Amino acid sequence: MARSRSSELAVSDPDGVEFFDETVATPRSVSTKRGRKSAGGESRSPRRRVLLWLIVAFFLVLFVAAVALFYQVDTFLATDRRFSLASIQRDGAFVTDGPIEVSGLEYTEVSQVLSNFTQDAGRSLYLLPLAQRRRELLSIDWVEDASVTRLWPNRLRVAVRERKPIAIAALPSGRPGENYQMMLADRSGVLMRLPKQAKFNLPVVFGLSLDQKVEFRANRVNLLERMQEEVRPLEARFSELDITDPKNLRATLVLDGRNVTLMLGDERYLDRVQTFLDYYPKVHKANPQANLFDMRLNDQIIATREGLSGA
Repeated sequence: MARSRSSELAVSDPDGVEFFDETVATPRSVSTKRGRKSAGGESRSPRRRVLLWLIVAFFLVLFVAAVALFYQVDTFLATDRRFSLASIQRDGAFVTDGPIEVSGLEYTEVSQVLSNFTQDAGRSLYLLPLAQRRRELLSIDWVEDASVTRLWPNRLRVAVRERKPIAIAALPSGRPGENYQMMLADRSGVLMRLPKQAKFNLPVVFGLSLDQKVEFRANRVNLLERMQEEVRPLEARFSELDITDPKNLRATLVLDGRNVTLMLGDERYLDRVQTFLDYYPKVHKANPQANLFDMRLNDQIIATREGLSGA
């Protein structure tokens, strides 16, 4: 029976003898080579898996060691007495030479600052909530900004920036027999208490109140700043300013030893104050009892005897 051409290739010898070329691949030989190659790949695959598991195990051990180290450091910082904040009170009074350094205070009482840290006595600096303490400091009326810094191992530094008042606010008190409560106002509309034994050469402002939103007060105070900046070249010193009606700002200054009040409207402050100062001698001579001057009309000055009421 003749052999298949796909499996063998017969070569004839000139002498008539046939032989077969074994170098020609047969399906069986190909299958055998593939099997060998597959066996080699399977032998290498377990080694790769073992290497991969060793790498994973190494990083897992490294992670567990890092967590354990962090826990030990965390516990050490939280519990070791060397990091505990000492008491800031002695005999019931706050001490200024204690474990908290405070700087930047001029009108804020140091006791207002230190009182925020009384609950931290004996607590580790590591556990002290700095952000919360800073927010509490910012709630003090005079404090515009503050920072709290750890000084290892067991001290704190508190740096305060105080607000700058620009006017004395006459606030309706709402109490019988007491017309106004005096406080200080800064350009942000924040009201501050008057500090003890402190004097301020600032104008008294009417038209602000405690029940107004701080943004509302800020807009009114900005109006005052704009007017004062505009008339600065005249070096006029106003003793009282009324911003109850922002469309009609009223300003009081002292001339010849008496208070005179100007109704300035809401624009052209420099021109109107300059016009008043230029013509005041003539107006005063014609009407010496007048103390209220309406400057809102460009071509005339209206003089009356009414004064600044502050209402």
